[in-house]
Parts: sequence; structure tokens; C-alpha cells
Amino acid sequence: MSQFKNYPGRIIIIGKTKDENIFALYAITGRSSSSRARKLILVEKEKTIFVVPTNESEIEKGNRELLIYPSMWFGNGIVVSNGKQTSSIINTVMLSAAQRSRNTKEVLENGLSEWTYEPDAPHYTPRISACNSNDGKECVMSILKRNENGNEERNFFALDLEKSKMKYVSTYNGENTNPLPSFIGEPKEIILQSSSPKELCEEVFQMLNEEFRVATACVMMNRNTNLIETFILNNKN
Repeated sequence: MSQFKNYPGRIIIIGKTKDENIFALYAITGRSSSSRARKLILVEKEKTIFVVPTNESEIEKGNRELLIYPSMWFGNGIVVSNGKQTSSIINTVMLSAAQRSRNTKEVLENGLSEWTYEPDAPHYTPRISACNSNDGKECVMSILKRNENGNEERNFFALDLEKSKMKYVSTYNGENTNPLPSFIGEPKEIILQSSSPKELCEEVFQMLNEEFRVATACVMMNRNTNLIETFILNNKN
């Protein structure tokens, strides 16, 4: 069994390759037909990777508001999340850049200030997000979730990225049960051997349960040139 166990839901991985390039990776798995009827696409002019339908009738069987959203953005850094909160984070990043005041943790906290976990009882899927600074020196991951007492938990984690070190959060803890148990604790370390967006997408895709995997996408920032490279891998089914 992979580190992600049977059903992790959505996954965010942040890391630094052996070449010291900063990257963010987003992975989607789905149990329902509506969750699996999706793919990732890049809209270059918007510098955004979107989750879009592959089958509109299947999407309508679920909650479209929770299924279709911008998932990754690259501009003044990299933003990634598992829902429409991505847009709020992007707006906060752009505002902070214009004001030349940038504390990545505060940016992410402000971008998520009006968001909470998803209203999809009984799972109450956590909202997971991450944000990298433009120079790659600051990275923060967050998870907004409902605890066992029914109260909201808002957790933000500032990460020190080291060469060949990666951390991840997922929406669920990995057990394929009902209701789905939320991710527990701080971002977990994960070891990936790849160093390019394409290889990283393929490596993570192979780690996911074949029954549930939907797509992976990676955005990488070259430490020397600050140029961005992307890759998307969608399930062929």
C-alpha cells in the first residue's frame, strides 16, 4: 500500500527537488462517478490550472460548486488548493504584491479568512491549501477542517523547504470508510525520486489507487531563472 493508503481524496505536495527547484503538485482521487468525471487543464493566459468536467451529466449528480474550481495558479509565487478558495488566495497574493508587503503565512490566512470546511455532510471535507512566495523562500500549507467535537480547526504550517525534501497534506487520512476521516496532524514527509514536473506527476499518479485516481498536475519554479514549467496527467478513462 502506498503512503497515501487507499483513498486520500485530494492531495497537495510542496517540495524542493535535488536541483533545488521549488514545486507544487496537486492530485485528485474520486470515489463517486461525479468526482471521477473531471480532468485538469491549463489556461496559459490566466496562469491557472482548472478542474473541469469530462461529463456534465455525471457532474450534476454531485455538488458542482465543490467539484469544479481553479486548483493551481502561478504568478507571484504558486497557489494551490482543493476548491474555489483558490481564487480568494490569488486575490490576496496579488494585493500583497501590489502593496509590496508579503508575509506568506498572513497572505494565506487572509485569503482563507471567509472560508471553512466543505458543507458535504457527513464527510465535511477539509479545505487544503498552500502558497509559495515568489522567491520560493517561504511556503505555508493549511487545512481547515471539522474536528470530532463538531468545531472548526484552522491550521497553518510554515515550512522550511530543503533540497530533496517534500511535504504533503490530503483531505482524508486514507481509509476508505464512511464517513471519510479527515487528514490528521501536520504535513507529512514524502520521498519522491523525480525532478521534473512530468516525472513527478507520473510518480505520484502511480502511487494512487488505480480505482480512484483522476489526475495530477505539477507547477515548478526554476531557482536560477524563475521560469515556470507545468505538466498535467489525466486519467485516460
